[in-house]
Amino acid sequence: MSAITIVSILYAVLASITILFSLTVLLVITSHWRLECRSTANLLTCNSCSALFLYGLTLALQVPFVLQNNPNDASFLLCKIRSFIYTYSSFIVSYSFLNMAVSCYFITMLSKFRYLLSFQTHWFIIIISWVLSVIVAIPTFFCPYAYVYEVESGLCVLTTKYFLTAFIVAIVVFIIPLNAIILLYGAIIFHIVQQKRIRTNNLSTSRAKRNIKVFKKIFLYTGILVIGGTPYFSSTIFHQMGYYSPVLILVVHLSIASGCAFDSIAILLTNKQVKNILLVKVGHRQMDPAINIHQRTFINYNQIQTIAVLPKVD
Repeated sequence: MSAITIVSILYAVLASITILFSLTVLLVITSHWRLECRSTANLLTCNSCSALFLYGLTLALQVPFVLQNNPNDASFLLCKIRSFIYTYSSFIVSYSFLNMAVSCYFITMLSKFRYLLSFQTHWFIIIISWVLSVIVAIPTFFCPYAYVYEVESGLCVLTTKYFLTAFIVAIVVFIIPLNAIILLYGAIIFHIVQQKRIRTNNLSTSRAKRNIKVFKKIFLYTGILVIGGTPYFSSTIFHQMGYYSPVLILVVHLSIASGCAFDSIAILLTNKQVKNILLVKVGHRQMDPAINIHQRTFINYNQIQTIAVLPKVD
């Protein structure tokens, strides 16, 4: 089995995982939106899954061209279009992490401002992320050296070999969101720890457990973003320094694909509502009526779902 065949299989597997898990979460939430899943947390989850589904689909569509491994057979314009959609979906996935961090910050630190917790505000955050992704992606489309067919990866992508566009994109789409996420989550963790110190005696066991879940979720999603974006940024710097490695270029795109696959799996596994609904569907669990009453109570208050995003610390 040739190396390009192995790479194609890896792309296909990672794309299939991303599509399967993201589409499953999307279908479950949208089909149970009115009664059980109507919340700002699930709205952001749907946004993340939509971006992941788009990414997985564009990656899957590139697999046949990877198997061909012949840049002369690929139309330059079609290659640029595939690259643009692939890159655009990657941008939205990256910004979806920032959307979650902003929402967590609003719920934990600014909960007294009710309008920040509303659906309108979260829709605005989502729209801004999609528009910003377009603003970043469109100029690169008109750059003659940005979108190319990379023989090393077999993909039509925004190459790291052209330093100017690759570096700007890495800063705007990875470095800035990552640092913003670290600052926001750092403020949240500091706030929770301070509340714990102030009310040590009154801190319930259930709240302490929720805080642990929060910390795990923060580190999980931040880690996924780091895994997906760091190789691209590093490759851009290495190419500018004159260091070229076909293996590194391949690792760049496999890391992005792996990050998206891990993200789609993490979204399903960390969403308690979706898991419960799926378990009920397959007959392994019965829906607790008390859960439905609790969820409907949330609906009356804009569904600020603390477990799905962050527990509110009083």
